[in-house]
Amino acid sequence: MILDYYPVSASSSSFSRISIYPDPAESEIMIECDYEIERISIYDIYGKMVLCFKLEKNHMIDIESLQKGYYLLKAESESKSYTTRFIKE
Repeated sequence: MILDYYPVSASSSSFSRISIYPDPAESEIMIECDYEIERISIYDIYGKMVLCFKLEKNHMIDIESLQKGYYLLKAESESKSYTTRFIKE
């Protein structure tokens, strides 16, 4: 299943969308967006950062080490940030 997410929060209205699939995911998620991502941060439901790394657009992210549950993914560029959620099964 491919889901297009619109921002939970965004620091700029120029972010139009980000696609994360599959959702829910077991071991990897693919991120596609219409801008270049400089950094990805993943937070658990308590707000604790559990993964953080540099990334360019349209990449696969290994989430196998994460526990099952809901997560927030924050994608950042030089002047913008975008946050959405995904589920780890």
